[in-house]
Amino acid sequence: MFDVSPVLKYYRQYNLGEVNQHPGQHTVALWRCIIQNHLANVRLWQAEDWIRKPGQRPENIARLKRIIDRLNHRRNAAIQAMDLVIRSELLNLGVVASRDTPSNSETVGMILDRLSILSLRSMNYRSIERQQAIDGIEDLDELNLSAGARCELQISELTGALERLCNDLSVGRKRHFIYYPLKVYGRNQTGHDQTMTGSD
Repeated sequence: MFDVSPVLKYYRQYNLGEVNQHPGQHTVALWRCIIQNHLANVRLWQAEDWIRKPGQRPENIARLKRIIDRLNHRRNAAIQAMDLVIRSELLNLGVVASRDTPSNSETVGMILDRLSILSLRSMNYRSIERQQAIDGIEDLDELNLSAGARCELQISELTGALERLCNDLSVGRKRHFIYYPLKVYGRNQTGHDQTMTGSD
């Protein structure tokens, strides 16, 4: 149902500035969501780097916080859009799990979002480690793994978890439940909450 390797390749290509406009063989709709999510994460990373720089003026911090809020909204919207596409693909395959079928604690979109962020962390750690190697510094943990190696290990584990989830979804062993965002703000004038509840 879902091959993760082209997505990981796209993340790495984009992070290195080698953007591929047609990175894989998934549906155009799904790729559009994957790209929108990764772009939001890249820009969030940049904005959070800026806001942590010393000497920022209060008005710049306030402006960056607003930018971060908007980017988080885009990021979450892309996660939800990915999961809606997955639901549509499952329906097209004729896979309809019963309500008694267990769901997963994370959706496909949530896991792809985590892989996107991990790919950025991996790039950042590797850059730091290259500089440390030049400076003669070795920063290893108790398992003799560098931060970059630990990050790659997490990517590998998460990739396996995503592949297993997609296999389970495709044969109906897991139910695709979408965890829509819930907010305690954004109520309309009548006092009713306008957010959506979870749905499968």
